[in-house]
Amino acid sequence: MSSGVDCEILPQGAILASRGPEDSSHALGPKPAVTRLQAQGRGMVAPLTRRPRRSCSKVIETCSIHFTGVVHPERANVNIAGLKLDLIGDVRGEAFIAIECSQLRISIRTDNPIDITTLRNSIQSLAGHVVNCLGFVLGCGYEVELIQLLKDEDGQVVFGVGYPALQERPPAVTFDRLLVLIEGQFGVFLQRALGDFKDAIRRPHDSAFHCYRAIESVMQYFKARDGVVDKGAWETMRAALSVEKENLIKIKDLADPARHGGVAPIPSAERDFTVLTTQAIIERFAEHLTIARK
Repeated sequence: MSSGVDCEILPQGAILASRGPEDSSHALGPKPAVTRLQAQGRGMVAPLTRRPRRSCSKVIETCSIHFTGVVHPERANVNIAGLKLDLIGDVRGEAFIAIECSQLRISIRTDNPIDITTLRNSIQSLAGHVVNCLGFVLGCGYEVELIQLLKDEDGQVVFGVGYPALQERPPAVTFDRLLVLIEGQFGVFLQRALGDFKDAIRRPHDSAFHCYRAIESVMQYFKARDGVVDKGAWETMRAALSVEKENLIKIKDLADPARHGGVAPIPSAERDFTVLTTQAIIERFAEHLTIARK
């Protein structure tokens, strides 16, 4: 799609999704038999005509923005057409969503200034919610990945997978060392901490939730090792890893709404603090396990 191409609303479509990998070869030609669910939306995104260029920079103002991405696993051949959604919260406007052969396209019309990072995070969540609805109905597990953003004036922005605040500092533990530490009797606690930390990077709106659960996995190691209750394990962990209690309380407070099914935004500064503090705790935990193995 050209960055200067706008969109029109087509007639009501349907949600189509196949259940098996045998359908993955039907990107062209006749469609396979699939499960059909009537969509609630009123249209789908399609190229129409070129419009006058409107400026879109790091802060986006009153313009059309186009995202492309993919639904994993691609072999599932997910197809969704005919969705128009109203945007509320950090991003206000309209979203037009279409997925064909697991290839995702979203166009956004917004009138409120918004930075690209916040916009990407909001649209990532929105697309995930849509695909989660389909996955729930079909009993399937899908994941959405946004790949790029197309802006009217500045061309494309291809999204990376890194967390800038983490990449600005060298890691305190090596890949080879972590491979050794995830094995053995207590390796499961490091495995779970690393898994939640990955989700904290990939799921911005739930970063605090995943960070605190990663820290809880570290605490569970001390609980299992010493045979103590949670309170004693927290105290042992703080002493062994030089963790300030105030930092743990702050992360817990940020995580609690999501832990209990609530919704609360997390500002970028607090997210950086949470992710960097959790990284430091996991690194110290890895060092502790290394010493314990000697």
